Amino acid sequence: MRLHKKLYRVVTWFLACSFIGSCAVQNRVLVKPDAPMPLEGKVVVIHWMKYAYELTDVSIDNSRLSGIRKGMPFSGKRKIPKKNSIHFFYKQNRELTFIQGRLSIPMSDIDRVEYDQFDPGKSVANSAIVVVVVTIVTVIAFAIALADFSGPNLSGIQF
Repeated sequence: MRLHKKLYRVVTWFLACSFIGSCAVQNRVLVKPDAPMPLEGKVVVIHWMKYAYELTDVSIDNSRLSGIRKGMPFSGKRKIPKKNSIHFFYKQNRELTFIQGRLSIPMSDIDRVEYDQFDPGKSVANSAIVVVVVTIVTVIAFAIALADFSGPNLSGIQF
């Protein structure tokens, strides 16, 4: 029964370390809605309440693709790779009309904007670090869990 408890602890530690490591890999940046944001290589994900809607196309109505500013309307016309994402968090609950990946949203309704930047080199390096750390922690946890702390049997030695 003791071995089961030790293995349970080891598995719990492994899962906890894996979760913490995967959270550490995220590269999220908080941007105020007033700041211009480049849209190159971004996927827009609109969040509010419990729902998220992912757009496959992004453009700005005035044809300036350099960024989005607060108050500018936003509609879907430009194809964007799905490696990065922008998250729009709404001030209020609004109904969306989401038809074939196209959506028009007044930016004045946006509370804050976050976007994830995808850097393949950094992502691979961070993932490798997480794997190494989790492996080391798991090996140490197994060593501690399987160790016998009762000490050596010295009964056969005559003093």
